[in-house]
Amino acid sequence: ILPVAADLLDPETLRTALSDIRPTHVYFCSWMRHATEEENCRVNSAMVRNVFAALAEPQALCHAALTTGMKHYLGPFESYASGAPPETPFREEMPRLPLPNFYYDQEDALYEASEKYGFSWSVHRPHTIIGYA
Repeated sequence: ILPVAADLLDPETLRTALSDIRPTHVYFCSWMRHATEEENCRVNSAMVRNVFAALAEPQALCHAALTTGMKHYLGPFESYASGAPPETPFREEMPRLPLPNFYYDQEDALYEASEKYGFSWSVHRPHTIIGYA
């Protein structure tokens, strides 16, 4: 595993940081909190799209893994667990909630890149991640 430190919102510096790397696997475990979920959606999906767009040889990818979390099932911070609680246990095939959620936008960006470049993907939704990297 080769960690890369780069500004995921700056396509040019990201492209420079990745220019000498030809990854076969990408593990995306990043997000930024903003004041509204609409802004979260815009910024966090851009970060995912920027990573794939910055790769010198995206066709070399075999697999990309995205880490999201339980808000996929309970909703974003603004409406976290509001309304009737969803049926548990949570399952992958549960429909998306009818409201903005940056996890959905990140997943959509992953699906688009997978379709374009031909790599497999997985989404991991842990309940809680404690600590820092």
